[in-house]
Amino acid sequence: MKRRKIFTILTIVFSLAILALTVGCSKKNDDESISPDSSSSNTNEIVFSLDKSSCSMTVGDTAVLVASNYDEKNVTVIWKSSDVSVATVDGGVISAVGAGDADIMATAGSKNAVCKVTAGFGNLQPTFSLRHIGEELNLTKTNSYVLEGAVKFNGKNYPCEGLSVEIANEEIAAYEGGELVPKKTGSTNVIVKGEWKNFDTSLMRVSFTLNVIKDVEIYAVTEVNGEERRIDSVDLYVVNEWQGVRYADSATIKLKVYEDGELKSGTLECKPKERLFVFDEASGKITARKKFVSSSYINAKYIDSDGNVYTKKIPVTVSCPTVEYDGEFVWEGDKFSVTDVFGENAQILSVKQGGEEIEFEPDKITGELKFAGKNTEPIEVQTTKGGFLFKNIFGYDTALTADNIVSELMLGGKNDKYYVFNSDVGSASSPISFVRQTQASATVNFAGTFDGRGYALYAKTGKHGIFGGLGLGAVVKNTRFVITFDKSSGKACGLAGNGDVYESRLFRADSQLENLYIETTNFSDNTFAISTIRRMGMKLKDVFVDLGNTSAVPDFDGRNNVAALFNVDYTWNNIMVNDRVDLAEMENVRVVSGKVMPIGNGYAWEGSGPFSAVKDYDGWEDYGGYSWYVNFAKNDVDLFGFVNHSGAEGSVPYTRITATDSTNHKDWFKWICVNYVTDFVGEKCITVYYGGIDIADGGIYRYDTINDLESDGVTTVGTWNIG
Repeated sequence: MKRRKIFTILTIVFSLAILALTVGCSKKNDDESISPDSSSSNTNEIVFSLDKSSCSMTVGDTAVLVASNYDEKNVTVIWKSSDVSVATVDGGVISAVGAGDADIMATAGSKNAVCKVTAGFGNLQPTFSLRHIGEELNLTKTNSYVLEGAVKFNGKNYPCEGLSVEIANEEIAAYEGGELVPKKTGSTNVIVKGEWKNFDTSLMRVSFTLNVIKDVEIYAVTEVNGEERRIDSVDLYVVNEWQGVRYADSATIKLKVYEDGELKSGTLECKPKERLFVFDEASGKITARKKFVSSSYINAKYIDSDGNVYTKKIPVTVSCPTVEYDGEFVWEGDKFSVTDVFGENAQILSVKQGGEEIEFEPDKITGELKFAGKNTEPIEVQTTKGGFLFKNIFGYDTALTADNIVSELMLGGKNDKYYVFNSDVGSASSPISFVRQTQASATVNFAGTFDGRGYALYAKTGKHGIFGGLGLGAVVKNTRFVITFDKSSGKACGLAGNGDVYESRLFRADSQLENLYIETTNFSDNTFAISTIRRMGMKLKDVFVDLGNTSAVPDFDGRNNVAALFNVDYTWNNIMVNDRVDLAEMENVRVVSGKVMPIGNGYAWEGSGPFSAVKDYDGWEDYGGYSWYVNFAKNDVDLFGFVNHSGAEGSVPYTRITATDSTNHKDWFKWICVNYVTDFVGEKCITVYYGGIDIADGGIYRYDTINDLESDGVTTVGTWNIG
């Protein structure tokens, strides 16, 4: 019996221990999730839960609940608040909107989880304000005003739940139906209390002064055809007639003042020393002084019976009537004559080009205008006689003559003027000498526009030609050049030497030669009709060159320095090195040379230095330290018989021809320097001016005689008649 009793006691103790252990496992720590399904008998079941079981918040705050342990792919969690006046929930984001308690329930299928939310205001206070009202509010007796309140709490704005309004003097105004309603003129204090969440603090009150003023309307009238017409401003002009149209240079106005609908008397006055117009206060007449274009005002004033002052500014504008100038206007630099265009005693009031103000004096334009021939941007000039908008302009800086052409074109800095001819300059018996023209560089060159307008320049040139160098943006066009060469310095060219050989190789100077007729009177070896060096980017379009009598010129043999247009063409060199095909476009360039010769010939340099590394290859003669490509005309390719075209001649300005054993005139071929194009070291090459496939008459064409040119169907080049 005693043993059985002991066994029973042990059994009870063991059972109590097991029970105690079971209760401890089901209890959740404060930061653990809770779930209505936690009592499930299946201890291996995954319980749907939230990351928070409770949450304390301040109104205006937000918090995020995260649900877990559910089939996210197939089940959507549904969120719900037990009291939306306390807290709302959207996709697990809780927003506290009022004080109190609320349960946020998440439902995933048949399973639920809850987070208990307690919301309050903490130690924060709301603030109250009235929309669009400062320290004062002015109302006329005929106008009421709706009061709108706004509450801000915890960084967020809330609508006001109600307004309480106290008006110190209720004889002046009343608060009715949410509006301040004026009763009589005067001032009174108004206190407005905002109602929100039962807060009652000084921060929920604002005060302002309400001024009920008289309903005063002030405006001006003028008489038109015997009837008064209300006007908001007065528009006057510096003239009463311009180009057959009448304009008002004066006006008479009257003041209209109404107080609470009753007509009253006011005054018009002008501020002292008004330079724009004259105003007669007695008659109300305003007259433009006709010396300025601008805006000012007349001041209207009314004083009521209580001594209150009411004012209004009536704008007055004085303008110059401006019309478009009829026909083309030829504009030469600063030689614009105000009197010649606008009449005697005219004075400038304003000058604009491209919307920019240009400086001026009464009798002349002193600011810098920008000229571009027929492409000159419109210029507006207003004067005391009227204004013109010059849209169809042929504008230029300087007309060149025999007296000024050398000084204007002599290099000494960047020259970007627009030059024109108004007649031939020089003559066959008395050409203009440019022999002393200086050498160009990357920064010292001609960068303007030379527009001969169809006239001729008779010139004697030396090593650097007429222009010295053609820089970035330079244009030479519409000119007949008659060139006599002076070879006292060893070489001579017609238009531009283009600077030092090393610099020119690297310097891109986009320039344009267009619609030119070039003749030479004494062409020989070491003379070149256009340039000693052709810089990268020089483009030719509609250019005709007649070298004249070349019977004394030695035949080209691949070694002597005979070439029609250029001594050295760097554009091809650059294409070879850098695969550039956009640097040397040619269109409709025709050369009559008298005999076969290249367009450009790079005569080899004998000497040392970095270029002395050129070696003799395959038994061919070594021409010296530095050798250039020889460039031929497009139609001279047949001179070489069957040749190997190793370039895409249809798509690039040039094509390269490599000599073979069967090639005609093999001694005309040269090779390129090893320092630059290693892929072609040792190859005997020439280049041909083809022009791109998208260029009509692309390339350069050479003919022995003008008859050959005409046989090719060419009778004109550009605007020039040939033959």
